[in-house]
Amino acid sequence: MSAWLARTLYRAAFARPWDAAFWSRFYVSLNRGTRAPWLAEHAADIRRNLNEPGRLRSFRKLAVQLDRSVVERRIGQVKAPAVIFVGTADPDYKDPKAELAWFLGRLNATGTLIEEAGHYPHSQRPDVVVPGTLEFLASLRSQDGSGWGQDRG
Repeated sequence: MSAWLARTLYRAAFARPWDAAFWSRFYVSLNRGTRAPWLAEHAADIRRNLNEPGRLRSFRKLAVQLDRSVVERRIGQVKAPAVIFVGTADPDYKDPKAELAWFLGRLNATGTLIEEAGHYPHSQRPDVVVPGTLEFLASLRSQDGSGWGQDRG
């Protein structure tokens, strides 16, 4: 989908009267595969939050500006190590495996494709993301020898 079409659809989707209701339903749809047991409650919280004065306007402004070109222009400037988790069912990507490879080819990163997860693998598959994140953090501590993460108290 072109950036122009995506922005146009976001503008329409975030217009009254459906605005907050649309986003909460859309948010749920991004959770393809395994769903967190608290997803419905979280979506209701999002809807309530977006109904607060000014919140939806700010979110709409952000959503219509989302564009991968910003990332593409600046990704070469990232020097810090990273860990990336991509859900195999993420509807944002035609080919999640290729998307992960794209990031890994440009960053000092490790990455994992997460089965049965969509756009939010951290909440959909914490059984995979949490151990992977802890392993990544432990590798940083051992790589630089600074004792990063040790109790300094």
